[in-house]
Amino acid sequence: MKDMGAKTAKGQLAAAVLDEYMKGFQERNPTLRVFSAHLHMDEATPHLHIDFIPYITGSKRGLETRVSLKKALDVLGFKGGTRSNSERDQWVEAEKEQLAAIMLRHGIEWEKKGTHEKHLSVLDFEKKERAREVAELEIK
Repeated sequence: MKDMGAKTAKGQLAAAVLDEYMKGFQERNPTLRVFSAHLHMDEATPHLHIDFIPYITGSKRGLETRVSLKKALDVLGFKGGTRSNSERDQWVEAEKEQLAAIMLRHGIEWEKKGTHEKHLSVLDFEKKERAREVAELEIK
């Protein structure tokens, strides 16, 4: 937001990077049919929304063409995921690498801040919240 504001020259560069990323998205991901893609320049930073339908063809059971993210990603080579590293997680990481490569070609280095926390199960989230509440009560 501070480095690449939408109304700045660097924001325009960010928009060009996102546009280039999007132009290669369908080619990189042939089993994810894009039906809508929008580059937003109306908020603090340029960002891209991509809507797609994951599908496979050649299904032996039911309809020949089916909607399935797991199988669509399998066709793309993302296999054998685990709970902590699912096929989707692997694919997201690969797409981030694609974006980072485009950014580097434009002279932008991705500053990874590590601000995203791992998603917790409902039980673990509730435990964390209770511990936080108890700690606050102990301070008072």
